[in-house]
Amino acid sequence: MLSQNNAQGAFDMGGFSEFLPGHQRMDDPKAREKFEEAWGRKIPAKPGFTYGEMFDRILEGKIKALYILGEDPFITLPNLERLRTGIRHLEFLVVQDQFMPHIGSYANVVLPGASFAEKDGTFTSMERRIQRVREAICPVADSKPDWKILCDLSTRMGYPMEYGGPSEVMAEISSLVPLYANADYQNLEKAGIQWPLANGRKRRFFPIEYREPIEQQNEEYPLWILPRGFHYHYGIGTTNKRAKGLAKVFPETALEINPDDAQRVGVNDLDPVKVISPRGEVETICRISQALPKGIAYFATQFFPIAINNLLIPERDPVSGTPEYRVCIGRIERR
Repeated sequence: MLSQNNAQGAFDMGGFSEFLPGHQRMDDPKAREKFEEAWGRKIPAKPGFTYGEMFDRILEGKIKALYILGEDPFITLPNLERLRTGIRHLEFLVVQDQFMPHIGSYANVVLPGASFAEKDGTFTSMERRIQRVREAICPVADSKPDWKILCDLSTRMGYPMEYGGPSEVMAEISSLVPLYANADYQNLEKAGIQWPLANGRKRRFFPIEYREPIEQQNEEYPLWILPRGFHYHYGIGTTNKRAKGLAKVFPETALEINPDDAQRVGVNDLDPVKVISPRGEVETICRISQALPKGIAYFATQFFPIAINNLLIPERDPVSGTPEYRVCIGRIERR
């Protein structure tokens, strides 16, 4: 289940390290040849690094510069101190976002991107439906749409990308990505288009093998701690924490726990608590919730500098390379 409005679109356009746009594999010579002809550059057959692997390579001195667009590793990756060490190893850091993320304080250059309301384009939803996005207001101050920033930079670096607008970008996508073959702006003006188009063939589903959690509850750490985005502050909080109405309803992070767990520890609603895992500890307040089963605790992830990622498991999924940041074991103590 994808959580962001265009997460599927990012994956479709090559957001995975081993894929070209359209989920065409980098180790497929025919796919590479097609893109090389269109772009006039050789494409490596070897996949790139995953999100977490990038910081491994930074600490090894193999990556000297990083360009972060619309992301904040200080929120989304485990082990904040390791991340800070990695960022300090870089020779050059560029951050591009519509608001200053926490990692932006380490950046050599910050580029102001436009919000969804300030640009044209498309979003592809979780159900693979490609839909138009239309500019409602002009970009504020010095901000620009992401595509425009990237084109300007590329042109200055010697590779002209002189698209006249998002419709021309989409026309190129339609010519190179079979899944988006009919997704030109003329067709999208009428209604969204869902890929793949029906062709009478059955779709294949692949079973996923169950794997035991890396950690198990025990006497020292009796709780499952689940980092999550609250419905008041979804995602990593770069934008929604600036909404005054949401801030009034939910102004700060808290650990939500079952009444039985609270009674066992001896804490009441809104008491200050310490949350401890095998990797670290953070301080917050406690909120008691009847909605949670015993042994389960929820913790909002967006309220930096309360670094919940210091609690999380750094090991990664062997298939996707994604860190195990959805659950960890822990305990709470009264402060």
